[in-house]
Amino acid sequence: GMRDAALAYIRAGMTITPLCWPVDGGACGAGHASCLAAPRNVGKAPLTHNGHIITFGPGQEDQASNFWQQHPNANIGIRLEESGLIAIDVDDIELLTPEQRALVEQYEHYVISGRGRHIYFKRGDLPPTHIRLPGWEIRGKGYIVAPPSRHASGSEYRW
Repeated sequence: GMRDAALAYIRAGMTITPLCWPVDGGACGAGHASCLAAPRNVGKAPLTHNGHIITFGPGQEDQASNFWQQHPNANIGIRLEESGLIAIDVDDIELLTPEQRALVEQYEHYVISGRGRHIYFKRGDLPPTHIRLPGWEIRGKGYIVAPPSRHASGSEYRW
């Protein structure tokens, strides 16, 4: 389940953030005000404690395990900068140019997201960045929703 996935990400050297989760009908299971104001945030808003975003990284498996035992439905966000990753986040492949689409479609390993796909790369020496383009983004800052999280539509993020 979610707890096992969270621990696997941490053991792989990633830093993660627990996120709110959708309930039947598309509402926010954590009752976030930001989700009420913008329903597209459901399943994507980070959980906080005393006003700070909760994160778990390498060496914090026990804390993460305890958290997901108490909140078994919490979605998972991978912190990109802290994890040394860049993700290409494609939300609308129809908006990509033929060249961009060919580039994206050459990758066989990707995450099926709520509206498209996420392709992960090690950042290496590249600076963390965030570039928005029509239909897609290159993301190296913040976090990205990770499998097996649930999208507000009810679909599951999956490899």
